[in-house]
Amino acid sequence: MKKYLTSLALAALLCGCQSHTETCTIKGSELPAELEGAMVYLVTDPFGTDSARISNNSFTLSSSTPSDTLLGMISIPQGDIELPFIPESGAFTLTRTPSGAITITSEDPGSLNAALTSFTKEVVEQTDALASKQESLEQQLREASDPKESREIQAQIDQVRVERAGVRSAIAARYYESHHDDLVGALMFRELDYADEAEYVSLYEGASELVQRDAKNRERYSKAKSALETSVGKPYKGDFEIPDGEGKSVKLSDYMDGKRYLLLDFWASWCVYCRQAMPELKRLSEEHSKTLRVLSIGVREKSKADNDRAKESLGLSWETIFDKDNVSYDAYGVLGIPTLILISPEGEIVFRGYQPAKLQEKITELSL
Repeated sequence: MKKYLTSLALAALLCGCQSHTETCTIKGSELPAELEGAMVYLVTDPFGTDSARISNNSFTLSSSTPSDTLLGMISIPQGDIELPFIPESGAFTLTRTPSGAITITSEDPGSLNAALTSFTKEVVEQTDALASKQESLEQQLREASDPKESREIQAQIDQVRVERAGVRSAIAARYYESHHDDLVGALMFRELDYADEAEYVSLYEGASELVQRDAKNRERYSKAKSALETSVGKPYKGDFEIPDGEGKSVKLSDYMDGKRYLLLDFWASWCVYCRQAMPELKRLSEEHSKTLRVLSIGVREKSKADNDRAKESLGLSWETIFDKDNVSYDAYGVLGIPTLILISPEGEIVFRGYQPAKLQEKITELSL
């Protein structure tokens, strides 16, 4: 996971943008020793990327500021650090809070970056207890040996995740109301909760140009439309080729035998929640082998080798394929993983979600 507003400290990083000179200067000092020699990038797509190298625990980076305000990003790949940054007139400082989160402070409390900082602070404060609860449950899950106990703990973790997302979305909705026409609004739009994909499509199409120009919002919109095409009650998609990067390809239709339900599990080796769901998928594949066929699809991986190593270490005994180009991932409008999609023998999608407990409820309902 990217250390997005929660990375190692950048003790002081200043940005002064002159509105008339259209120049932004970023300075960092007292950086962690492990970042020595690392490159720092200021990305302001589509205008380009400026960079500097950290030397003696500090750096200075100067960049032309686009006249058309847009969302940028400060990135230090070696530290797995990515921070949204809006090039605007004023002076800004990046500091670490006692909890370890990086926040941006501004001399102007009305600046866009000040609003981003305020949002982050509220989210941390209001979800801190839930974060601690989730961490405790995940530790219990690692120590659990009884399958039934593991399922119960996993269900609790899923519920806490939903609660955390709900709190974050509610805070974002409030900020969006007062920033729907600026870049803070574009970021808040990413966080909004919605009843279903149809509502998201409607919200996006009625949003401001800045919201629609945001790359992540555009991607989410495209995926929402694909998800609508593969929502519950719709026919599955299965006749496209899925290359594995080693000269082989398959189709999802190859796994439809007309007798059993097909469960698609979109996952990745680096995904903690995907790994936590594997014991439940193993149980389902074994207990319902006559009525259910489980197919795990490796997506968003750096290489097939990473996926293969994870399969071996996790002991996956059911069918798996590797989707090198994320073809199936895009076709089904998958936004996050794990995503579970259950398809009837007739080819109708009957379940779509990410919680194994909810999937079990559907399987029980279907008497599989």
